[in-house]
Formats: sequence, C-alpha cells, structure tokens
Amino acid sequence: MPCNTGPPTCGPSPTSGEPPPPSNQPIGDARTDLHCTESANTLPAVASPPRPQSGNFAETGSAKREQRRLELDRETKWCELPVARWMHRYTSGGDPPVGVISKRFMIDLEHQEQGMYDGLTAGLNNMLTAVGWTESEALSTDRLPDILTAGPNDEAGRNFLRPDLGIYPRTQPARISSPDVHTDARVAWFSVEVVMEVKWETRAFPFASRHTPRSPFLPRGRERCLSRGQLVEYATEVFNRQHRQSVFVVVFVQDCARFLRFDRSGAVVSEEFDYLAHPEIIASFLYRLSKMSPAQRGYDPSATRASADEEAIFKSLAAKYPEGSATQHGLCKAASEAWPVYKLTFDAPFSPDGKALTRGTPQSRRQFLVGRPSSVSTSLTGRGTRTFVAYDLTGDRVVFIKDTWRVVCPETRSELETYLHLRENATGELYVPTLLGGGDVLLEGEPQRTDAYEEEARVHARLVFKEICRPIEDFTNAFELVKCVTWALVAHAKAWRECDLLHRAISTDSILIYDASETGQPDPVTTIELLGHWDLAAHAAVHDPGGGEHRDIGSWPFVSARLQELPEAPHGLADDLESFMHVLNLCALKHLPHALSGDAHQDQLAHVLQSLYELPGKIASPLRLEKVQHGTPFVKGLPDGHPMVALLAELSRMVKLHYEHVHPPPATSATSACASRSLDDGVVCNSASGVPDFDFGQTPDEGEDAQVCIEPPMPVPDPALSPLRDHSRMVSACMRAIRKVWPRVDRVQREKARGHRAARKRTRTDSGSVIRQESRVYKKARKSTTALCVNASRGAHVQVVET
Repeated sequence: MPCNTGPPTCGPSPTSGEPPPPSNQPIGDARTDLHCTESANTLPAVASPPRPQSGNFAETGSAKREQRRLELDRETKWCELPVARWMHRYTSGGDPPVGVISKRFMIDLEHQEQGMYDGLTAGLNNMLTAVGWTESEALSTDRLPDILTAGPNDEAGRNFLRPDLGIYPRTQPARISSPDVHTDARVAWFSVEVVMEVKWETRAFPFASRHTPRSPFLPRGRERCLSRGQLVEYATEVFNRQHRQSVFVVVFVQDCARFLRFDRSGAVVSEEFDYLAHPEIIASFLYRLSKMSPAQRGYDPSATRASADEEAIFKSLAAKYPEGSATQHGLCKAASEAWPVYKLTFDAPFSPDGKALTRGTPQSRRQFLVGRPSSVSTSLTGRGTRTFVAYDLTGDRVVFIKDTWRVVCPETRSELETYLHLRENATGELYVPTLLGGGDVLLEGEPQRTDAYEEEARVHARLVFKEICRPIEDFTNAFELVKCVTWALVAHAKAWRECDLLHRAISTDSILIYDASETGQPDPVTTIELLGHWDLAAHAAVHDPGGGEHRDIGSWPFVSARLQELPEAPHGLADDLESFMHVLNLCALKHLPHALSGDAHQDQLAHVLQSLYELPGKIASPLRLEKVQHGTPFVKGLPDGHPMVALLAELSRMVKLHYEHVHPPPATSATSACASRSLDDGVVCNSASGVPDFDFGQTPDEGEDAQVCIEPPMPVPDPALSPLRDHSRMVSACMRAIRKVWPRVDRVQREKARGHRAARKRTRTDSGSVIRQESRVYKKARKSTTALCVNASRGAHVQVVET
C-alpha cells in the first residue's frame, strides 16, 4: 500500500485525560515553534530528573544509567509527523512495485516482550527478501552486547547496551553467536543500519499509543521517559561508532510501531500505525531504504572504509613514536581492536607549509586515516564533538582532527573564523593550538546540515590541528597543573584584550598540554600549554542574550555558580575567570593528596565531587554557590606548605569579593578558612624570564607576598571594584605561584576511583596517597645539601640548586 495515500495509523492521542504539569513547569517553551509543525513538541519540564538530595550519591550502575537516559530524554527535541509525510521527507526510494507481497507478521503477544522477538525478526527478514534488500538481514541482539568496543565513558572495553533488534549487512563478520539460532547475534555498533526496540508493557511505551489513550504525545511517567532516553542513547551510540549524518530507529509497542529519525538537532517521529494490520508500511520503509544511497540513509559520504593496505599503515604508526608520548598513546587508542579504519576525504583550505592557516589560503583536497575517536560526546543533540588522532595521507604526518556540528548563529563565529581572527589580531605567542586547515564538510557542494529543526540547524565541520596534546587532567604534578592554567589564562586574556573574544567554554577539555621535547615525553618545564575548543567563543562587543543554550553538557560542571543559578543571565568575563578556578579545584580534588584522597575516604570524596561538579544534567550546585559566596576553600587538607594551598585560597577570595561587589550575599558572612603558609623548605625561584608576555597594568597584587587570607570588612557593592573585572589579579596570583618551589611528585595514583572518573592509567608519575608522605618532600629538601628548584621559564631544564 503506497504511503502517499495516507496509511492508516492508530489514530491521534487525546491529551485531555492527563492533568497538566505544575504552573512553574510549563509543558513547552519557545522551541515548540519547530520546522515540523504537526504536533511539534519539546519534552515537558516535569519530566526532567529531580535534583539529587543529600545522601543519595552512592549511585549504582543501574541508577546512573537511568539518570543518563532521563537527561538524554530531557535535552532532546521531539517532533511528530503523519506517517506519509515522515516517509516522503526522509525515505526517497519510492514505493515497492506492484506485485510485491508483504506477508503478515506472526507475533506472539501473549508472552510479553521476549515473545515478540522471533516473530518480528522472521517477519522483517521475509520483507527484506520480498523487497529485494538481500544484502541485509534482521538480527535479534537483545541478549548479547557488543563486548569489543567500550560504552560511554568506559575505557575498559565494556558496552552493555543491547537494542532488541537491528538491520545489519550480511557481510558483518562473527555476527552469529549461537549455531542453533540463526538470528541470535551480538550487537555490532560499528555496522548496524537500523536500530529497533520492542516494548510490551504500556507503562514503558515511549510515546502516546492507542493502548494509552489518555497520554499526550510525550508521556511524563518515569518509565516512559526512560524508554525515550533509551532510544536517544542507542542513536547516540551509533553516531559515536560510525560516521553519520542521521540514524533511523523503529520502535514496536505490541501491535503498533513508529519510525524515528535522529540527527544532531533532535528527533522526528512518525505517528503510530498498526503494523500487524498493515505490514505494507514496514515493507515500504525497507524498500525505500534499499533504494537509497548511503548518504540518503544517513551515512557521511566523506568517510569511507580504508583499504587493507591503508589500515595496515595506520595500525603500524604507533610503533614509530616514543613509548609514553601523547602521540604514541593516541595512535594506540585509535588502532583499537574492532574499530574499523576510515579514510576521510574533504576539500578545504590547508596550510601548505605546516604553519598556522592564514586567510585566503586556497582549497585543496586532503585525505586522513582515522580509527577509534580520542573522545566522543555523551549527548545526541548539540555539537556532538568527536576528536581523532589521525594520519594525514597527503602530508605524511600525524595530526589531530576535531569533528563537530557547529551552530549556525549570527552571534557566534565558526571556530575556523575564530582561529583566523586570533592569528590576525593577537600579538606575540598565542598559546592556542596551531590550526592547519579545515572547514565545513560538503555534500554535493553544500555543507552537511541537520534538518530535523530548521530554526536550530547545525553544520558539520572538521578542523585539523598540528599538536597532539594531553588533556589537563593528565598533568604529571601540581606545578604542571598550575602552569597549564596560567598559560591558558594568558591566552584567554590575549583573546579578550586584543581580539574582543570571550571563550565561554572553559573546562578540563579546553585546556591542553603539548609535550614539546624531542622525545615527546612529559616534562612539566618544557611543555607548551594551550587553550583550545574555541567553538563557542563570541565577540565581546556582542551582547550575550543569555538563555544558556550555548552551554553544552561538557562545560556545564565548570560554569560559574552565578550562571548555574541564573542560566538566563548574560555570560561575562568574570564567569570565564571563575571557570578557571573550578578547573583547578576539580583537578586538585581528583588527583592531589588532601584530606579525602585516601582509600578510606573514597565515598566521601565521591560525595563532594558529585555535589560540586557531577550533578546530572544542567543542574545547579547549591554547595558550589555557598562556597564561592563565602570564600570557603573547595580542597581541604593539602600538605602543609604546598604552594597550591595559598593559590586556591587567594582565588577563592577573589571570587568571593566578586560576588560581594556584583551579587551581595546575605549579611552573615563565614570566616575565611584559609591560613597563611610559609615556605621555608626550599629555594624559591623568583626569575621572571620566560613567563608569558602579559601586561598586568595596574594591580594591587604585584607584591610577591600579597596578603591573600586576611578577611576584609564587607565592601560597599561596586562592580567596578570586582577583582574579576579583568585578568590581572588572577594571572598575577598564578604567576607568583609557579615561581615557588614545587614537589616533583605529588599526584595521587588510583586503580579505580568510585563515584568519579578514575585517574588516567597513562599518567607517568608515582605518588603516595597519604598527606604525610607528601610533607616528607619538603622535610627531605631541608635536610639535604641540594634542593629541587622548578624554574617557570619556558624551555628551561629542572635545576638542582646548591643550598
């Protein structure tokens, strides 16, 4: 039955039977004005996850998975279309020819969900044969997860996601797991064509159904929100495992079904239809897919499977680089087992000499080999950033590729334009990654775009960078951590002062460490620190309308307490500066010795981390707001005399004074918890040679021993007196800190940290996990005839100075 005649559906779902949400949680917002005008919806606010309560921080794996699905559901935009319009819009292969017989499905609805699998799989395979799509088959994958590729945020190679069914190519290797059951197979995320999910219980139906006539299009029950989040999670996994523009999903609920199409802007869902009474609708869907090109089915045509020779070249690259270097580590991960190697081909401006790209460079065609991504996005919608350590076939070198879906917004430059603007207007060293080339990815001469929501369209872009860096959380010791933040602050200041740009996404992902030594080995003295990920940067002269839409989930843990509490407020310079402090605090809590760093306090540490930085979704942290308003240190119990103690105390005081001037707290004020520390256990390096070229201007903090812990009287609020009105105070504090004596080894090593991400295994330092071991560094330096002096000069070597 041709779809363009309007196939029968299970009918519209009345909404009058379900009570409305509370008045302070509206069903929709301005985003409901979507390109798809039929039943356009966003998820009701009442379906968003509740704020975690104190004492509920020891979440199980199941609880975390559910919380993730609730958040995925909440952040996804949903739109409903009639089946005929959905098919016409997204499946262009035409209807099956006359004479194609669609056999009816023989489904067992008496034995709940598991009883439906065999009938659905058999019926789908009959249809695939009838429509002539013999290269593909339907497989049941509900029991056997993909064990060869890691799941979200899982480095151990485990992936427990199991869609019930899927359409796979018949060439899929090792697809059959049981010789007794033809359709029993493991999930293979890198090759699945169409994901299918089955629901039998009405309380788990993701959308309105004739079986739940009182439900709105997007039901608000917890189980139903979880089911929608599950569908989003599956689509996200396909995006992360394959090179895709969009993904098709089919959901079966008893005798009804819906088609879904996901892209980076959201999901468009067909109305429900009775597939038992009208199997020709499923047959038409499969026939149309079989006649569509890979690009029409959602694949990125600029990414093709590498040849056997190219794959061998790529997998042999790691052996050419020094053991332990960032490049060697990145190439080893890229060549992980079960991750196919792809060749990316695209036309864009590329630097001809390996130097930074300049405006006006002509386009050229380049080809790159990539494997497993270095990082992926945990969200479906938004930028969907993936990064790759790649091999440039044209230039014969290893490079770093950033693959993202940039927002199309007049207030926001493309990241390519931002890098060009920085190079053209900033003076001296920039401390940003070297952009070699890239731009928008083209499809038939036009940029690849999302089309689920025209008003919020995104464009696919790739940028190629010269440096292979470590993330800041891979710092070798606290000196390198503070040095990295200092240079990133200077890069931020240059962009603000000389280019009128505000970064707006400071996080542990945006601050990078480049090992510049010939061996590529980590060395805190010779590293070059860079501030990257400028895709959300905005012109300082452009008024930020607020709304928080640009703040993605990755940078949310580092957003200022003010913006977390007031997401509609404009994003200003002070918010970015506060984010730098949060980067230092998080890294110190997770990786330095302090009162909670021992194994006996891991549950308490997990509680603190989640309260401050790891609440699910875009939820504000009340504890963080309290600490910044009162100037309370985030990290307590650092070793006596450690330079980090004074630095964190001074930064906390700056932010506290800023809030007093801009947002005065209640009259009662907590007493500062910081204490003055003297450092009499080593030689202090006061040399200013080699520090970043930064003009402090006039600042009260130029003295080496500025009073940072004296609690002043409550000032009269005056935003002009805020210490975060410019960069000088914060940069000055960090530069004074890096000139002091720092321990060579002070990073805590853990096999597994519960409740937060474990320390990366590739870090090349050893450290005790108790504070008294850290204090011995200073005691030993006092008694020895030599003391370790870490010089902040760029390019200098670690010196041993006679005492």
